[in-house]
Amino acid sequence: MIFGVSCVQNPTGTSEPDGVGAGALATDAEPTGEAVQAAYENTFHFVVTVEDDGKDAAGGWQTAVKTLSFIETDDESLIPYYFKCPVEIGMPIRSSTRGTISAQHAAAASAAATTEATESLMHSRNWRGEGAAYCRELYRRIQILLQSPPHSIGGAKVKRP
Repeated sequence: MIFGVSCVQNPTGTSEPDGVGAGALATDAEPTGEAVQAAYENTFHFVVTVEDDGKDAAGGWQTAVKTLSFIETDDESLIPYYFKCPVEIGMPIRSSTRGTISAQHAAAASAAATTEATESLMHSRNWRGEGAAYCRELYRRIQILLQSPPHSIGGAKVKRP
């Protein structure tokens, strides 16, 4: 069984507003000092949907919407199976436990969680003819990963748009 993955940009997506995430780029590094980039890091472009008024311990909301495309092939069938998982990831702009969550950090965390969830899920079993079930499980796994260390973004939500 072979899986291929591609991403389709949301045509209504916009770039982040000025000042959101300025100077706060989240990166991880290998012991060699080389940057590590999750497979989907350039995929998630967060936009503010609710401004942070700064009045409470937490505030604001940002979302990214993407369509992840998959193809499954195996030795038994000559016809590949294509399916797509549209995904919306939302999280606060500022949380009481993590402080400000920049658009760049939101994208990096979402990319890392999506990469990890996709890699483990696509090899867990044959998903031929079960794209909807795959998507539901993918959403569930991404949300669990976003809310767990190292990301620990409480309030993060993952759903079908």
